[in-house]
Amino acid sequence: MTLSLIRQHYWIPDGRSTVRREIKRCIECCRFNSKPSYPKMGDLPKQRITQTRPFEIVGIDFARPILTQCQHL
Repeated sequence: MTLSLIRQHYWIPDGRSTVRREIKRCIECCRFNSKPSYPKMGDLPKQRITQTRPFEIVGIDFARPILTQCQHL
C-alpha cells in the first residue's frame, strides 16, 4: 500500500526494496507490526503430572528473622 501511494506521484527505481528497507528501519512500524514472544516452557516434573490425593505431597519453606541494624547519621 505504501508503494502504491508513492507511485501515484513519483517513480522510484527499485522502489519495492527501498520501501521494505525503510519500513524495517521505522521504529513505529516495527512496534506496530511486532509479534508477541512466548517463553519456552520446560517440562513439568512427573509429580505435577500424575494425579494425587490432596496434601499427599507437601512442601514447606523455612526462613529466619532477618536482623537489621539502624545507623544514625
